[in-house]
Amino acid sequence: MGKVLAAELSKWRGTRFFWVTVAGALAAPALASLFALSYRTSPEHFLGQVLVWYTLLTGPLTVTLIGAQMVAMEYQCDTWKVLLSTPVPRSGIYLAKLLLGVAWVQGLTLLVLVAGWALSPLVAQGEPPDLKTWTAAFATAGLGLSGMLPVYHLTGLLSRSFFVPSGLGIVATFAGLMALQSRYAGLYPVSATVILTQLATGQSPPGDLLAGPGAWAAAVAMPAVLGAALSLGYLYRGEIR
Repeated sequence: MGKVLAAELSKWRGTRFFWVTVAGALAAPALASLFALSYRTSPEHFLGQVLVWYTLLTGPLTVTLIGAQMVAMEYQCDTWKVLLSTPVPRSGIYLAKLLLGVAWVQGLTLLVLVAGWALSPLVAQGEPPDLKTWTAAFATAGLGLSGMLPVYHLTGLLSRSFFVPSGLGIVATFAGLMALQSRYAGLYPVSATVILTQLATGQSPPGDLLAGPGAWAAAVAMPAVLGAALSLGYLYRGEIR
């Protein structure tokens, strides 16, 4: 598994696409800074705004790009057949992609946290917030966002395209923005991630939301489990060509 992970990592390290995802994630503190400069706010509130921008907009779109490209690049380079003909089990090949994707998203999330924390005393008035109290919230955001990776993997496998999962991710992101305004927000993966992140910061969710934290967590986990299972099943069927 270590060699497979290293091989996957070597495909991305230092590439333009890697830096695109870094820039996409860092758009969250940049957007929060633009708004913070127009009104007086505290560093705590600023970091909270960074988290909102990241979980609601820049994070989901960045995850879309990662999930779509991880599968599409194998079609573009015609390397799926080579990968699947190696002695490594197909479950190991897919698990390596999935683990790398989750680690990638968590790394970007940590980068956003550190960037937001470093900017907070510059664009807001006061001392920078305590990093420890925000780590759990950002970690929750990273895990929730990672849950959509298998969905984009599956869509990419079925469509053999980068653009189909990318389009799905854009639609899912903006659907999450709309869902967040309704009482069904906790039952939709993208908006449920935002709600669970709010809980991790100690905020109370809107009182009229359907179900509770258990159902909201299930709404985030279910697409991840189904997407990963179906992606793996597709690979084992030998449909790659």
